Amino acid sequence: MKFLIGLLHRILIQGNLGIVRAWVAPLCYYWIPLGLFVYLMVSYFVGDLEHQSEELGNWGMILFFVILLVKPVMQIFPKFRIFGTIVGLRRELGVLCMWFVLTHGFGPMLESELWKSENFLPLLAWDNYLLWGIVGGLGMLILGITSNKVSVKFLKRNWKRLHLIIYPVMIASILHVIFIDIEEYWMYAVLGVVYVGMKLWLWRKKRG
Repeated sequence: MKFLIGLLHRILIQGNLGIVRAWVAPLCYYWIPLGLFVYLMVSYFVGDLEHQSEELGNWGMILFFVILLVKPVMQIFPKFRIFGTIVGLRRELGVLCMWFVLTHGFGPMLESELWKSENFLPLLAWDNYLLWGIVGGLGMLILGITSNKVSVKFLKRNWKRLHLIIYPVMIASILHVIFIDIEEYWMYAVLGVVYVGMKLWLWRKKRG
């Protein structure tokens, strides 16, 4: 029990992830994305592609909100350094989130043949989940491919400005799942409200 308490203290309070941190980048950039595509292809040929695609989307949304919420949570609870450690990994987690979103989108595209205009264009109504999924997916693609040191160095000050699109991506992602089934995915709307509430509270606190 004493060992377990000490381990939790090192992880939660000190934010010490040890060797785990060294594996985060290769996992997020290479191995997990490769596994996602293999998983998607297997589901396409021998499994339930619609269900598996939905699961990938759920994991993408969870990861997206972890990336969003972890910084304000770190600022509210600075004693727990684990949040600061996760903040330092947001670029890697952002790339991983992009891969979850892309593989999620490939599922319905393959199953419904959405590359054909006669199948794709009728779905682009403002209250259709597909439209907001495309908007959110394109935004995540931009965020993901610019989540690296080369992009930061090349874009300089514009990098932070570009990454402000995370806010419209959040709105589009919430609308995407709400138009699918609000009764099943209402918690994402709640998380969006929680995030906005924390940001406003921190802004007011900063202003004094």
